[in-house]
Amino acid sequence: RQPLDRPLMTEGPRHPSPARGLITEISRWTVLAILIASPWPWGCVLRQHREILSWALIGSSLIATLGWLIETRRPRCPLPALLSTTLLLTFGWAMCANPKAYWDPTLRLLLPLQSPVEWLPGTLNQLVSKSWMLLFSGLFGLLIICSDLAHSRIWRARLWNTLALSGFLVAAFGLLQRSAGAPNIFWAPGKPGNETFFGPFVYHGNAASFLLIPSVLAAARALYAILRDQPPMAKFFWTMATLALLSALMVNTSRAGAILGIAASLSFLILSRPVWPPRTTKLTGLIGISAAIAGIAALGIAIGWDKTLARLSSTTSSDLAIRFNAASAALPCAREAGPLGFGPGTFPSAFRIYQQQAGIPLSSFWKELHCDPIQALIEWGSLGSLLWLFLFPGAILYAWRHRRPAQDSSLDYLLLSAATSGLLCLLLNSTIDFPFQVPAIMTSTAALTGLLWGLPK
Repeated sequence: RQPLDRPLMTEGPRHPSPARGLITEISRWTVLAILIASPWPWGCVLRQHREILSWALIGSSLIATLGWLIETRRPRCPLPALLSTTLLLTFGWAMCANPKAYWDPTLRLLLPLQSPVEWLPGTLNQLVSKSWMLLFSGLFGLLIICSDLAHSRIWRARLWNTLALSGFLVAAFGLLQRSAGAPNIFWAPGKPGNETFFGPFVYHGNAASFLLIPSVLAAARALYAILRDQPPMAKFFWTMATLALLSALMVNTSRAGAILGIAASLSFLILSRPVWPPRTTKLTGLIGISAAIAGIAALGIAIGWDKTLARLSSTTSSDLAIRFNAASAALPCAREAGPLGFGPGTFPSAFRIYQQQAGIPLSSFWKELHCDPIQALIEWGSLGSLLWLFLFPGAILYAWRHRRPAQDSSLDYLLLSAATSGLLCLLLNSTIDFPFQVPAIMTSTAALTGLLWGLPK
């Protein structure tokens, strides 16, 4: 029998007990709602929106914990992931409890504080670090919830669909803005326009980063619907969602988003090759890819690619020079950060000191470095950065090392291929931008990472 004729999965109960699993179900539905809602308040980049998101994630984590206690079981999450999240939370909250200074936003100066334990490291800005640690606490709870629900075939598919649907809604809204010539994000009267917005995101680079993962997840759904000969409506919807997401990455004026979108799609096609039917020829694949390119081009022409083409053809020397100067100023700061860094969210405070000491002229006050790895070294130090590196890229290695053969579950193999392609391209994007400083992107990434840690073995 062909691989696609085999059952999707045999593990786990298909119909859990309603009485014992009700609380757990509530927490999982809450997670799906958060994933849909998180990008719409401008990606939750403002502090008040970030804190609402943080408490929503913490609330869902507490509900899930109550559900696991009622079911008398522990969350199904691998020990390495649990250990990494526990250590990161311990280090982060310990830094918050031992502040070394206070950042005065008016004077833009660090004012020294008497820390409780002078010989231990502490944060440069307790207020900001606490705000970010609330978010990280909620995100780690989300990761564990998604790892646990990944053991259920039904919930694994629901999470996959939700992540893809969330990206499709953002892409459709962005394409509508571009086709209608919207002056600002929500057509709000009296507010100044912003040339770089796309969808609900003020900065087009954040929008492109957010769309990278949903674009390949939707493509995997479309490919699965075609290979399994699912109902025509499923084939039509997921194919159109994929075209909309890829078109949004092309129409968006982010150069990195367009390039990495293509790279993610090609890498997914290569990784998913084992689940294609044996009769699939190179000519068939070439025809399918050509049809997809033609559809994306037609949609882009209908919407208007004038801004995109102008942006792609424009010179980038000034942008690269500014970012290179910023990285040059940040490297000494990263070397001085030590094993635990200057504290979560303290990059603007720490970076300003070294920027002034280095005498490097920067045009404005930088809140993000446009290079997340160096910013992580500054905020979390060498030890904390290693833990982050183990938690996210480590999930990819763990999932592939313990993967089920493609012949046993084509659905899981497609999900693994899409998640790997999207997450790797997002990590690559983080070296030239700041996707992991945007709470909405961090939320979807944490959910996908939890899914990778929890995929059936």
